[in-house]
Amino acid sequence: MHKQFTPALATIGAAVLTIGIATSAQAVVLNPQYLVDDGVAESAVGLRQFDEKTGNCTAEVGTVLADFMWLNEFEVEPEGEWIDSVSLAWGAATENPCPNQETVLDISKDQNGKPKVASLFLYQYDEKDKTLKVVSQAQTEVTPKGPSAFVNVKFDQARRVEGRFFVGALFPEQRQGQFPAAFDTTMPQGKSWFGSVNLINPTGSQAGGSLLGPRLPLSNLVPYSLGNWLLRANTVQDPTPIKSVPESNPAIGLLAIAALGTGVALKRNRK
Repeated sequence: MHKQFTPALATIGAAVLTIGIATSAQAVVLNPQYLVDDGVAESAVGLRQFDEKTGNCTAEVGTVLADFMWLNEFEVEPEGEWIDSVSLAWGAATENPCPNQETVLDISKDQNGKPKVASLFLYQYDEKDKTLKVVSQAQTEVTPKGPSAFVNVKFDQARRVEGRFFVGALFPEQRQGQFPAAFDTTMPQGKSWFGSVNLINPTGSQAGGSLLGPRLPLSNLVPYSLGNWLLRANTVQDPTPIKSVPESNPAIGLLAIAALGTGVALKRNRK
């Protein structure tokens, strides 16, 4: 385990719940809109419980560790105010980074063998109270299609954002040996974040406090500066008239969040 990951998440007795990176192959992906990644996932990221002294993982493969969420932040550009969907790549790990474990678990199935369901969120950042307000969300089955292969997920409704905004992916009940988040390590942009709610020791959630509710304090999130999540925001033309934005009531269990580098690109599809 790389030492830089040691303080990332909550401690559990003599063990640490932290970020673990597993390697994956490379591939070319489609062109979305707002992005910080280069389209290639060199790694897959997930939480793991390990001993700081030995570096060995202490939870058995398959143990439910935490709800894990990763996010990217962006700054709105002209003609890019309306967001209707996200594009993301799922982790495609081939190696377990734990020196005493080799198994990498399928992320498309839950612990009962049923299809895994993840949640996607669009957040508007409120500078006044330093919170992320949920303005749209969606659920999707986790369907890895290979390293760096993107899938598109539409939100329940297109929403207008301004200034600073975030998109996030929530993978509930992540187990030891799972690495759900595709990760680009080539040129960290400083726009990625993560968070978690520890399900082994609920009082030891990363950064303290809940990740639930229509407003998420930025203080509950942790910057992750080693690279960039393959998680993008897709724009549409102004779809007005549109319904007023309600205070979201996400029916999600426990959350977690992540962020990475600096620098945002807004690409436009050619007509």
